[in-house]
Amino acid sequence: MPTQQEVLDTFDSLGGTFNQPMALAKALEAAGFDVSEVATAINAALAAGALVQVASGSIRKP
Repeated sequence: MPTQQEVLDTFDSLGGTFNQPMALAKALEAAGFDVSEVATAINAALAAGALVQVASGSIRKP
């Protein structure tokens, strides 16, 4: 499973301030992580406050 730091590093590699969760998930999957682990890792980053989801559905760093 990707660590929180790997999730954040991948988020940063996508560029921009806001990203769609699916884009982040696809980038992590392309890095070799399992689909179910990717979803869990993104949700954990959201729950920890390392990423936040805005009303439009995009995610960003706090």
